Amino acid sequence: MNQILIMTLAKAQRRKGFFLAGFASLREIKRSSCLVSLRVGLARRVSQLIWCLVCIILLPPLQAHAENPVIVRTAITPDSNIWVGQQVVLQLDILALDGWADSRRLPEFDVPGAYLLRVESQGTRLSETISGGSYSGQRHEWLLFPQRGGEFNIPPTEIEVVVKTFGAETGNQLVSLKTAALEFAVDVPPGAEQIQGVISTTELTAIQSWEPDHSTLRAGDGIKRTISFKAANVSGMAFTPLKPETVANLAVYPREPDVADEINRGTLEYGKRVETFTYVPAKAGEYELPDITISWWNIKHQKLHTERLEGIKLVVSTAPGGSGAGAAVSVDTGKNLKWIYLLLLAVALTALFFLLRQRYYSVWKRQQAARENSEPAWFKRFCKTAGKGKLDETMAALMQWLDRLQLMQSPARLRQFIEEFGDDPGRRQTQKFITAFSENNDDGWNAGELITAIEAARSNYL
Repeated sequence: MNQILIMTLAKAQRRKGFFLAGFASLREIKRSSCLVSLRVGLARRVSQLIWCLVCIILLPPLQAHAENPVIVRTAITPDSNIWVGQQVVLQLDILALDGWADSRRLPEFDVPGAYLLRVESQGTRLSETISGGSYSGQRHEWLLFPQRGGEFNIPPTEIEVVVKTFGAETGNQLVSLKTAALEFAVDVPPGAEQIQGVISTTELTAIQSWEPDHSTLRAGDGIKRTISFKAANVSGMAFTPLKPETVANLAVYPREPDVADEINRGTLEYGKRVETFTYVPAKAGEYELPDITISWWNIKHQKLHTERLEGIKLVVSTAPGGSGAGAAVSVDTGKNLKWIYLLLLAVALTALFFLLRQRYYSVWKRQQAARENSEPAWFKRFCKTAGKGKLDETMAALMQWLDRLQLMQSPARLRQFIEEFGDDPGRRQTQKFITAFSENNDDGWNAGELITAIEAARSNYL
């Protein structure tokens, strides 16, 4: 009996230990779960803190952006691997935040060692989103043609910017800024180190012609040599003028070169230069007219080319009425002497022209661009376009003129302009035109009456 009691107590003791161990394990699980929850919450807090730090780091640029309502950018294209004689585009962007901006007067960039060409006089409209802000303005472009190798530096240039803020009651603001300095390097094509006036392009052609037939040439007669060069993406002004070699007893009279550029929508596609020389032998004999060569670098194939225009051999006979060299000289100093004086005068005037051209060419180009971009020129374009009777083209020309007339004081508004400066008949005719335009009705307006109405309002405005 005692033995049975002892065994029963032992079993009860084991069960108590089992239950105590179970309660201990449960407390340990609860403790681990609390630790895991604490770690997850801490990780979330750390993640939120990191995002806050990132936002704080990114905030200063946004504030700086808001503090720069006007942006002036300069850049060149391409900005590397530039060769002597290659076209380089210099860009000037002028932008305003929540408004519109342009230069009051385009800056004068000074680039020694390069030929600078202004292609478009009006510029191109820009609209961009920068760091979340809405900017609009103008882009102006120049074409650079480096004439030497080495480093080029375009220093900062003062620029006056006219800013119009959309929706603001205030008028235009005038802001004075400076362009950023630009630096770029130009390489001399391999093998062209001793060649002056090398052209870098993707395509170049050179041809020549002789006039008249030189087989019957006599002393005192002239023979004309015409040489034409044409290159892709290169201005005709970028070609180096030719210098013919001197030949004894053979006078050479150069003519003013003909230069032309083919420009399509602001892009220079081809440049052409035509040089003409007249050779006049002083006496009978044989003359070797030299070859003329021009070297150019093929940008696409990275290869130096040489175009050779072959010279000719002249056999000059005695002038009529004489024999031998003495008779030729006699005729030359008598009958043809006045022509030689005239040719010498032409040479002197040509030399004077080349000396003055570089100085006054840029002035002339600016004046020409100003005339083409003036308000009267834009109004004349509108009248010419309206005379064709096409609604879309007439509206476009009219709005372009209004933009130029108001000169960035506000976006062009035809209704506001005609209501303020037009008379009653003019308002009616303009309203007919606006209605016809909105309904695409070519018969609902009269070009002559519209031009009269706008011209009267223009007179009142001016």
